[in-house]
Amino acid sequence: MKSTRGFISVFSAAYLVLHVAYLQVPTPFLVEVAYRYAIVQPAAVMVAWIAPGEAVQVVDNQLRSASAALEIVRGCDGAGLLFLLLAAIVAVDASPSRKLGAAIGGGVMVFALNELRIVGLYFVAAYHHTLFVPLHVYFIPMLEILACAAYFAWWLNRWSAAEDHADAARD
Repeated sequence: MKSTRGFISVFSAAYLVLHVAYLQVPTPFLVEVAYRYAIVQPAAVMVAWIAPGEAVQVVDNQLRSASAALEIVRGCDGAGLLFLLLAAIVAVDASPSRKLGAAIGGGVMVFALNELRIVGLYFVAAYHHTLFVPLHVYFIPMLEILACAAYFAWWLNRWSAAEDHADAARD
């Protein structure tokens, strides 16, 4: 098990590397490809499924209708949340296969949370716009961080239990 100082050092370095790499991705690629097809398009499908009358359209990185327009930009794409979770997973003294499994599961969870956030914020922007800023800036990010912390704690507990079981079997 790594020391607290070792965990914090690896966590910080991993987060920094992920964030710096993310900043190297050209904005046009994010807007025209990544955000459009990986984030906005699935959100539009969900909005259309929930409320077919919304007639949502995808325009590059925007989810638009007569009721609202929501633009996905750097910082609102779930990347920061994913980087926090991945950095924490990398910093744990576990096998690469355990880390990979945790990273995949965490990535799927962050993607799902982000899609739910975008769909929810679309409806807030359309019908309760006074709640948009507090939900977008404060409340939802806090819930997402808590969800990632809960996932990380669950994974650590599960991983520790598996390690304890393996140690007991070796004895």
